[in-house]
Amino acid sequence: PGDAGDNEPDLALAQFLDRMRHPPLSESWARMRGTVQHKADGQALIKAPIEVRALFSPRRTLAQLQFNDQERYSVAQTFSEGLKGTTVIREREAKTGEKTLSDLGIRPGDLTLSFLYWDFVEELPSQSLKTRRCRVLKLRNPAGDEEVVAWVTKSEAFPLRVSWYRVGETERYRELEFTGFEKQQDIWIVKRVQVYNRGWKTVLEFSDITI
Repeated sequence: PGDAGDNEPDLALAQFLDRMRHPPLSESWARMRGTVQHKADGQALIKAPIEVRALFSPRRTLAQLQFNDQERYSVAQTFSEGLKGTTVIREREAKTGEKTLSDLGIRPGDLTLSFLYWDFVEELPSQSLKTRRCRVLKLRNPAGDEEVVAWVTKSEAFPLRVSWYRVGETERYRELEFTGFEKQQDIWIVKRVQVYNRGWKTVLEFSDITI
């Protein structure tokens, strides 16, 4: 995303959360094809295809995610606070013995930003990330024992980096970064995502995008 709004005055927190959780989407769809590469210390590189088909609207995002031509999920994210707006359904499992998305550290809800709809805990001091001014928010999963710290751009209210923690712990166990973007028909599409922690890293790269 661009930096046109980086120098504008900060929104009040409630306004910023509302903007973050209600992106200005029009009725549109996208198909994204690419690859997933996973490397863990001491293990061979794993590479497999991934495809995401998404339907956007002002109220919600619907997506179908297929990994390695086998495992398939249907994911829905309604733009409302809390887990009631998030639905993840596994439509087809991976074949016995094949690697799954979970094995590679990926959650289907990552691509619909479901963590942004967790309960707000607190706002931390603002920081710059990759030259972008970000508000830093802590959010807690209302159904579990995990929290995230999200670096969210002030101009677009879009997360660039997200760190996962167990509640009460200070060492992260998972990190996600959105590192590549492409704008098509006034929609910002994520082209590259990396998820990692100590000892492993997974990169999703979309090379074939149709809006």
